[in-house]
Amino acid sequence: MSTRQVSPALRFAASIIATGLIAGLVGRACTLLLHGVEMIVWDRHEDTLLHAVEATPALYRLTILSLAGLMGAASWTLMFRKSRQLVSVSAAVSGEHMPPLRALWHASTQIVLVAMGASIGREVAPREMSAALSAWVCDHLGLNAEDRRTIVACGAGAGLAAVYSIPLSGAVYTLEILLAAMRARTVAPAFATNALAVLVSTGWNRPEPFYTVSELHVSASLSCWALLFGPILGWLGVAFRRYVHIFEDAKP
Repeated sequence: MSTRQVSPALRFAASIIATGLIAGLVGRACTLLLHGVEMIVWDRHEDTLLHAVEATPALYRLTILSLAGLMGAASWTLMFRKSRQLVSVSAAVSGEHMPPLRALWHASTQIVLVAMGASIGREVAPREMSAALSAWVCDHLGLNAEDRRTIVACGAGAGLAAVYSIPLSGAVYTLEILLAAMRARTVAPAFATNALAVLVSTGWNRPEPFYTVSELHVSASLSCWALLFGPILGWLGVAFRRYVHIFEDAKP
């Protein structure tokens, strides 16, 4: 019996379960790859990454970051040699085809570079991989366009949730950012896939905090500093984003 002969409701339910499982496995794989590279590059074992990096000489850090830049340039040059097109998560949600192998290549490169110290963020990779694989599941189950859009968005949000162990935030990201829709047909799958993804990725136990922030005491000097440097930093952020677009348009 082909999948087309199964009722749409059962196919939709199956896609929800499959997407949650896939996103959880993707999140777990990204975490293991990240920690594995950190152990090799920074000799990180029991201590935090910050302490492991601080224990290395400055020249070693510079060398690793330079090597990360060269590896990223080589990987993405090879990937874009045949095609410059890179399907974003938003485009995949809208129905554009996101090749899973290309997404895997792109995501793996990001994770390795982040582990080596590049400040490009670790959350994009699991979102892209989960979205690509969720779309693949939808295509094989023969979901209609609207259900496919919902499941791909759920996959992207669940990938984010799995890598950071944040099911509620992943569901909100799915509903508010990707789908911009609050109805039973989207809310239930969003919460189900995100909860299942986090359960698969991290289990019942909460992981250690990703970031520790020291206690901050508000003072007059700190407030004056914020008022003075806030606009400057904001302007620098706008300028940085503008130049990023300029360089993206100029790349070969």
